[in-house]
Amino acid sequence: MYSNRNKHNIIKYLPINDDETTWGISISSIGFQSINPNENYPLKGHSAKYTFNPERGRIIDEFVMVYVTRGEGVFVSSNCPISQISEGDVFFIFPKQWHTHHPTFETGWDEYYFTLTGFYCNNLLRKIINDTNPIFHIGINGLLINHFIQMIDSAMAEKPGFQELLSGTALHIISLIYSINKTKDFGTEETQKIQKACMLMRENIYENYTPENIAKAINMSYSNFRKTFKKHVGIAPHQYMLQLKINKIKELLDSTEMSIQDISSKLNFESPDYFSYFFRKKIGISPIAYRKHVETQRKKIL
Repeated sequence: MYSNRNKHNIIKYLPINDDETTWGISISSIGFQSINPNENYPLKGHSAKYTFNPERGRIIDEFVMVYVTRGEGVFVSSNCPISQISEGDVFFIFPKQWHTHHPTFETGWDEYYFTLTGFYCNNLLRKIINDTNPIFHIGINGLLINHFIQMIDSAMAEKPGFQELLSGTALHIISLIYSINKTKDFGTEETQKIQKACMLMRENIYENYTPENIAKAINMSYSNFRKTFKKHVGIAPHQYMLQLKINKIKELLDSTEMSIQDISSKLNFESPDYFSYFFRKKIGISPIAYRKHVETQRKKIL
């Protein structure tokens, strides 16, 4: 069975100011939770306003969107009868409605979520989502996962304008879910497995995961996984993982002040020297030179 013990759980609450309310949508919290089998839900770290006992349920003031990418569980609200939630399901929670949800104790689940508020999202979501059945069966979607990861990265950085960026991405996610649900085009079982493989590679970029680990996690032999992955994505799994790692290095060099040693350690390179060698071999310049080049270009634009 695939183990999620190394996944990085993130629970982030966000400030909202008057400028951001003019957009009509604001993100008040965002996160990722990986609940292991036989582990209590929800995880610790939530504010008193949001944490709850699944047996008693809760009522909150915001909309909530939850995307389950592993495992299964249940959802029920004052307007929606008890419903089974499976891998690849999205469900929406309406403000001021009693509800509860939780993974099955024997399986746990992985969930991405955000809470949102504002007059625009209130008008939109009440028109496109039926609160008697607010569940969308969309499957594992790599683009959706990527948007969530981008939102989490932006929320953690809290750079100027991050709320506007989060709001725009949240609307894009909702549009994507709505479109997928309309067409019911989330692919064959084979496509879903490759989408899940891409998701696992992105989620575990800071871990020592190998293509063999990924193949085992989606219940495919490595030879079949490699062949199928290349057919769907166009490159071999290890090349895809390398490209993800290179993109993450560029992002950390560009958007953070982390040292070369810290980036090397965070991405599990055996040493800073090998990290620099790897980056130079793939990009053509050293990490330090790349960071200086990005900074020079930024100053020119400014």
